Amino acid sequence: MRLFESRSALLAGGAFALVPDPAAAAEPGRGLPLGLWLVLLPPMLALGLGLHWTIARGLKELLRRARPLAIGEPEIAGYDRAVYHSTQPAMLAVVALAAGAGVALWVGAYAASLIGWSSAAIFVVAALALDLWHWERVALSAQYVWFQRGLAARVHQVLIDNVRDARVEERAARGLTLRGRANRTVRLQLRMRDRIIAALPKTDAANGGREAVEAIAELINEQIAHIRAARETPTEEQLIASALRRRVRRGEVAPAPTMPQNRNDEPRSAQRAGQQRRPDLSRPA
Repeated sequence: MRLFESRSALLAGGAFALVPDPAAAAEPGRGLPLGLWLVLLPPMLALGLGLHWTIARGLKELLRRARPLAIGEPEIAGYDRAVYHSTQPAMLAVVALAAGAGVALWVGAYAASLIGWSSAAIFVVAALALDLWHWERVALSAQYVWFQRGLAARVHQVLIDNVRDARVEERAARGLTLRGRANRTVRLQLRMRDRIIAALPKTDAANGGREAVEAIAELINEQIAHIRAARETPTEEQLIASALRRRVRRGEVAPAPTMPQNRNDEPRSAQRAGQQRRPDLSRPA
């Protein structure tokens, strides 16, 4: 009987030890050492960046379908600017806001504060808004090249018939990104017939960016080659006229008769004036 009572007391003591202390749960860190929370800080930063990347990717895909750049023609190919490997100030601000959301998540979890969680949501919304406001994208249709710098900005269109050729420009980007300093940007350049160069939005050369830009440039150059071939190929009427001229030169066919010209050198205005001066003899006097 005493052994049973002692076991019951031990189980009750262990169960009481598993119940968290309300005072410890209310303290910063929830009773966990600060070193463990510092270890959790990088995953929280990655969580904030991942939240922005996932939501932004979904929103952009919806906007591509709801508000395509090409009007009246389906889009064949396209690309948009990468955010996390861009050294432009606007994109760096987007990354900073997304990282701030991760820090706010960490603070909210560490201090058990609703303000921290709310701040994380505000940071994510601000990062999404800034990302879409500076969203740059390029699209290609059958006859036009479309591009836009900013969701609320004007959509530009370039007629492929006015383009001489398309080239890919790749340069090293100065600045620090999540990748470090080894960053390169790539974009499409259109040389017009009037020797004006249209520089389209940039994107990251890695992660498929260069391949996407090269694919668009190749499609544009193929379309330009088709247009030039169609212009240089003579029509059926031109071929018939050329064959007829060759037969006339060889004497196989008589040349077409020319219409007789008016040999009267008197101008028509003088002839009309003389006709008006003649008396009308058909009327009785």
